[in-house]
Formats: sequence, structure tokens, C-alpha cells
Amino acid sequence: MIRQTRYMVEQSEPGVLWQVRGDTGDGWLVIRYQLEAAGEGTRFVRTLTFDVSGVTRLLLPALKRQMLKTSIQALANLKQKLEST
Repeated sequence: MIRQTRYMVEQSEPGVLWQVRGDTGDGWLVIRYQLEAAGEGTRFVRTLTFDVSGVTRLLLPALKRQMLKTSIQALANLKQKLEST
């Protein structure tokens, strides 16, 4: 399933918080990163909140599995990028 999402940054506090809201046409999502210093690095908590409507709601189990796979890959990409700089 290909989904196009439009994102808008809702909050941005460098080193503290970054949050976006996405519109998928048949639902919405919010991705929030909360950051804090942890020794020589940074610890973050990523929270994903979403809701869908219409036919997509019937596909929710498959959609959740796909979102989990996408999230795991996105976090791996972020880790690789951060560790390479």
C-alpha cells in the first residue's frame, strides 16, 4: 500500500523536542521526539500516535505491521546517520 502523507512541524525546540503532524487523507498521525542529554550522547523517546477512518480502518492490522517495519528501518537509518558523524 502506497500512502502519501503531508507533514507539518508543530513543535521544535533544538535538543529538547521535535514534533510533526501528518495528514494521510483518511487519517492523521503525530510523531514526537523528546530528547535529553545522556552522558556523552543523547537519549530520545519517539512516540507515534495515529488514527484512520473509512476503508483504511479495516486494514488497520496490516497497516500497524507496516508502520512497525517502517519505524524500525527509520530508527536504524537515524542511528547509522548519527553514528557516522
